[in-house]
Amino acid sequence: MEAGSCVNLSEKLFVTICGISSKSTFGKKQNYKGQLEEIMLVSELISNSATEVYVSELFPSWKWLNIITGVSGRTREMCRKINLVLQNIIMGEESKNVKEEEEGGGGGECLLKTLLNMKDQGDLTINQVKAVMLDMITAGTDAPPTLVEWAMAEMIRSPRVMKRAQEEVRQVYRSKGYINETIFDKLEYLKAVIKETLRLHPPPPLMAPRESTQTCEINGYTIPSGTQLLVNVWAIGRDPKYWGTSAEEFLPERFLNSPIDYKGFNFEFIPFGSGKRVCLGMSFGVASVEIVLANLLCHFDWELPGGTTPETLDMTEYMSSTLGRKNNLILIPISYNNPISSPIN
Repeated sequence: MEAGSCVNLSEKLFVTICGISSKSTFGKKQNYKGQLEEIMLVSELISNSATEVYVSELFPSWKWLNIITGVSGRTREMCRKINLVLQNIIMGEESKNVKEEEEGGGGGECLLKTLLNMKDQGDLTINQVKAVMLDMITAGTDAPPTLVEWAMAEMIRSPRVMKRAQEEVRQVYRSKGYINETIFDKLEYLKAVIKETLRLHPPPPLMAPRESTQTCEINGYTIPSGTQLLVNVWAIGRDPKYWGTSAEEFLPERFLNSPIDYKGFNFEFIPFGSGKRVCLGMSFGVASVEIVLANLLCHFDWELPGGTTPETLDMTEYMSSTLGRKNNLILIPISYNNPISSPIN
């Protein structure tokens, strides 16, 4: 890549975070390239399915609509492809474990290996193992790159925020000489940037559907028992009632020295949900975002392509499995000459 050339940051982020999720879930000793391609295929299948509009959802009692509209057939085919990918990964891990046992080596630990050990002990079924793997793939490869993408877009529109975040990361890097999860507690402003991004651009704009267990009345509306409910996280995060007149502005400073967090205890800020059904991958997802964002800010300065200004940068949203950008984020990275060492790969 030539200096000053444009980079499709959206694509780079997706591949990078897919790699992080793959190594964390399936270990480092499998066919990494083939495995990554399969994981990206699963993520793409699920993301594309989320954009479809199902007429049958408007008339749930008319089961035959799923058949004549082709929804049933497409769903079965998607499930078949996903199951095949998961089965291939499992077979690769099982054969690797057999080889390690024959060679007398312990091998590295990973989530899949732990799940397969639990299956062998009778604690899990193979379908339960696949379900956990699918959750890791969908949650670990979709929301984190979307969040980093929105954070970079918001910061490129606000040079003041970008500069402050870069100065913090680079100062910590100079004192430590590296970037990994052990330094995150020192990156207070970066954490505020991530929180503010979650407030304005929660990956799931609507929480997963819930069902009322009893009839109740809210703001004059009667909600019958058994009603499907959707919580609009996106609207709550932009409500002036909670966030004041600056609710639509990107101001990470609002989270500095603030007790408000995304762990589900502050109901004005619930990007990961709340209660016993809060997102289980919250910590893993945020850690992935922190490590990628810290490296992007530390080792590069960023500029918009010619003809694009912070005011004209397209921020149109697009709904798939997450609320992402409609168009890819194209930026120009400029290598930052760090006095300590070269950029981390």
